[in-house]
Amino acid sequence: MNISCVLRNFKHQLLKSFISKKTKISTRLFTTTSVFHQERVKGENGINKKVKVLYDGQCPICAVEINLMKKLNKKDNVVNFVDITVGEYKPDDHLGITYSQAMGKMHVIVTHGNNTKTHSTPEVTKIYDSMEGMKVMYNAVGLTWLSKLLSYPGIKETSDKFYRWFAVNRYRMTGRDKEECESERCNISDKKK
Repeated sequence: MNISCVLRNFKHQLLKSFISKKTKISTRLFTTTSVFHQERVKGENGINKKVKVLYDGQCPICAVEINLMKKLNKKDNVVNFVDITVGEYKPDDHLGITYSQAMGKMHVIVTHGNNTKTHSTPEVTKIYDSMEGMKVMYNAVGLTWLSKLLSYPGIKETSDKFYRWFAVNRYRMTGRDKEECESERCNISDKKK
């Protein structure tokens, strides 16, 4: 089997997984996209999702990616991006995630709440971090295909390892001062997880 057959088969499998059983299958791509868009904003069963992304705004590579995510987010404004390096960071505002933990890896906080007053179900909050958090963020801004791609066996393990490596080495990669990195700003307490 040559490489073009492998790539074509992979593309076909990715497309099949992208169109889930819950999605109304349509011959038009726009209809499928709009169904995913509705699920992304409302969530399942009419429950709203609130997504908060905690990120290091002093990391140039991180800032470039977050700026792209902000542009994708403008249409629905589903995600609240919080630069943890601006102002005074308060763990109580972010479910107890300390500054050091937030600097160690990206955190994404998702709150599922009802969008109707008739439901009595309480809000449920979950914290995702590292690559799982990235996938939740991608999904929230409409990059569902990328989130699914990063979940494939082999790709998932590789992207998880790369994220852990990047989180630890991002300051060296971006030419940070030694003095600046001796402060708490560059403190990465939980390198292994």
